[in-house]
Amino acid sequence: MTENKTEKIGGSLKYATIFTIKGHGSFGGVLDMMRLDRATPFSSKDSSKIGDIVHEPLKDQEIQMITYHENKKWSPNLGRWKSFGYDVKVA
Repeated sequence: MTENKTEKIGGSLKYATIFTIKGHGSFGGVLDMMRLDRATPFSSKDSSKIGDIVHEPLKDQEIQMITYHENKKWSPNLGRWKSFGYDVKVA
């Protein structure tokens, strides 16, 4: 269902993590969590899915996100995502 892929990159933000959310939450919840986890949609397809949530809550679709960070052991804030109706399982 979900994937966490961490790759080392250059610069001050040394790592990129791709993770997938799945759930039935609202647009506001996704935006809040993207801000908190400093994540962006992984692709234009994922971005479009987020745009669709404005009109209707996500219904068990998967959306891939990517975030850049300094710590190799970084993980999405699982409890907070869950509070908005989304599951994130880190492999």
